[in-house]
Amino acid sequence: MYRHVIVGVALSTAAASFPSRANAAQSDAIEFYNFNVGSGELTNVVREISLQARARISVERQSDTEVRVDGVHGRLTLRGALEQVLAGTGWRLEGVEDGSLRIVRSDGAADIVVSARRRDFVRTDSSLLTRTDTPLRQTPGTIDTVTEEVLDNQNALSVGEALRNLPGVVFTVGGTSQASIGSDTTGGVTFSGGLRNSAFVQNPPITDVEAIEVLKGPAAILTGSKVAGGVINFVPKRATGRRLFSSQMGTGSGGEMFASGDFGGKISEKLGLSVRLNLLYQMADRLPNGGNDPYSKVVNPIIGFRTPGFSLDAGVQFFKTKTVFLDFANYDPITKAFQLYSSRVNPQSNTVVDSTRYTLAFEKDLVESDGLILKLRGRGQIEDVTREKQFQSPAFYSFGPFGSYVANLASYGTDKNYAGYADLYAKFRTGGVTHQLIVAYDGRRRDYSATNILPEAFFTSGETVALLSVPKNAARGKGHVRESGLVIQEQLGFGRIHALIGLRQSYYKEWLYDVDPFTQQLSTVVTRTEVNKFLPNAGLVYDVSKAASIYFAYSNDFKPIQAHYSSFSGSPLPPTSVTRYEAGIKSGLFNDRMTVNASGFIFRTSSDITSDLAHPGFYVPAAGQKGEGIEVSAAGSLTPTLKLLSGFTYSHAKRTDGTPVTANPAYVANVYATKTFGITKGQALDLSIGANYNSGYTAQDPFTGEFVKINRSYLDLSGGIRYSIHGVTVNMTVNNILNRANYALADSIGQINLAGPRTFRLSLGKNF
Repeated sequence: MYRHVIVGVALSTAAASFPSRANAAQSDAIEFYNFNVGSGELTNVVREISLQARARISVERQSDTEVRVDGVHGRLTLRGALEQVLAGTGWRLEGVEDGSLRIVRSDGAADIVVSARRRDFVRTDSSLLTRTDTPLRQTPGTIDTVTEEVLDNQNALSVGEALRNLPGVVFTVGGTSQASIGSDTTGGVTFSGGLRNSAFVQNPPITDVEAIEVLKGPAAILTGSKVAGGVINFVPKRATGRRLFSSQMGTGSGGEMFASGDFGGKISEKLGLSVRLNLLYQMADRLPNGGNDPYSKVVNPIIGFRTPGFSLDAGVQFFKTKTVFLDFANYDPITKAFQLYSSRVNPQSNTVVDSTRYTLAFEKDLVESDGLILKLRGRGQIEDVTREKQFQSPAFYSFGPFGSYVANLASYGTDKNYAGYADLYAKFRTGGVTHQLIVAYDGRRRDYSATNILPEAFFTSGETVALLSVPKNAARGKGHVRESGLVIQEQLGFGRIHALIGLRQSYYKEWLYDVDPFTQQLSTVVTRTEVNKFLPNAGLVYDVSKAASIYFAYSNDFKPIQAHYSSFSGSPLPPTSVTRYEAGIKSGLFNDRMTVNASGFIFRTSSDITSDLAHPGFYVPAAGQKGEGIEVSAAGSLTPTLKLLSGFTYSHAKRTDGTPVTANPAYVANVYATKTFGITKGQALDLSIGANYNSGYTAQDPFTGEFVKINRSYLDLSGGIRYSIHGVTVNMTVNNILNRANYALADSIGQINLAGPRTFRLSLGKNF
């Protein structure tokens, strides 16, 4: 007896203009994949090859045989990988008229059918907004993604490097490392698996990240209190049982050296246990045009447990990073020129973050029948973080004969952050309507402390002043956050119509015991913020055709004013309420190879806060914002060997009293493209090019209070070349190829971060 197996892999690719299936198959056959497959039984090896080509597999029937084949490693086409596996086995590969590849025995007694699909350059579904995996075309909102394939192509090691090509996103590394999205910033806040990370962790390494998602606009239905600008969510890697044994080492500008590894496999197939380990060590002599001795050290073990109807993933991440900063510049509104502070600001300003994070996620099938699917799901994480900061912050480049005015700061803080989520998920039908109902509860507890010592301001005309010592033993103020939410969400599907309705009751409380900077005594006076708010959100999607849909979304949100922003009278400052309306069209061209989206939005915020000029150190309510914008993005595969990630955003905002919004460029554009050339069997060459652009923006003169238009645009061209041969990859990337002087977004003309000069990174990787 021979085993007779038919393995069907979902076909989701075709050439442009609806070509014949044969032509579509020919296109699919020349797409390249990174394979790392061990030896084993033929069926299992073919399964793994298909899985690594991002395919869905179904086994229709099987009987008896145990032919073993060698594995395959390297960057090959699907045909090339299968031919290498089958060499010398008595099996051969044939093409099929419908575009499949058929593996047949020489005597014709058995066969395996494989139909190829593209490797995703971007994610085509997400659970970020809907809390369950939903095609992005049926999601009423704007979600942009970057996948592990793009991160590998870019030689990206940190969040700031990973986000540089996402539409409408501008990431700035500085005293507060954060992303600007539209007219607002994230304030350094990120999420992992939908759970809020520590506020001290702003530009972490991405060794444990499979993909990054950015949800634009308010998202209180997910996050509780508002995260300004949008939500940056890291999709975590998991231990799935896939055999992994890959390592990488490299070098780069400023004496950079790094090494990383990703190892994994099954511990026990019988018990359903798998393990994975991610490692990174990165260091450099200096950051070009910046400080000395940055480093990043990461150890990240992950364990997975899977049995029919139940899955559990747990992990621990230990990392320690030292972030150094680039030079500062001042913009002179009279000469319209930038002036570098250079030695006036100590170039050794740095932040050291030491983090331990424990994560757990589970999913349990309670009922699974034709009429009802019922699941219990949960996620949780615990973080213990310390942060040391030595930082010099310039305010005025020229203060008459005294020179530049610079503040010398140092701080030490701790952050214990607990976040959890649980829901009951039900999927069922009533008549012709499909329901996906979720009842969820989420909560967060944060206990933090930070020193509060007086900064030492100084004047300098070029002399470098030493950094302050980190005050580890100084008295620390203490803060506490308690946040929770009860959510009821219904996702409806009725033919071409898809609706999302969410109701959330949010509670936020923060209280703070500060330290008197003069006496260093902990205050008995409590500064308190407390908000309890009901938040409805809704969205509607209509499938115009199989390739296009239109959508409308309404969302509202609130942003509590943190407790350390207090009024002189002691009365609480009102939270900022946000309302946003969005409408757009989502389409899949070339039979879903390429997704093209266009959307428009308007928003309004109720209020903000500003410094109380009559009482320095205190704050008063200020005018809110109103604005509008459009976004167009295109991502995916133009052809199987030419992949694109691009976007263009226009946004305009101003305060309701007519004053402009600072650090808000009107135009932001991003593009990243990769072209793959097949050389010979097992060899491939990838050429990549990218560009980031944003227009000028408005900043404020700290001396006069006037708003100044900075007409200098930002333009960064990057490129890369990657050569792969039989599991070995050499990857060379260059950023800011033109070595153009670029300047980051800033609120003040006296404190503008210089962006990076031309830098390179060269890596050598091996899949075993």
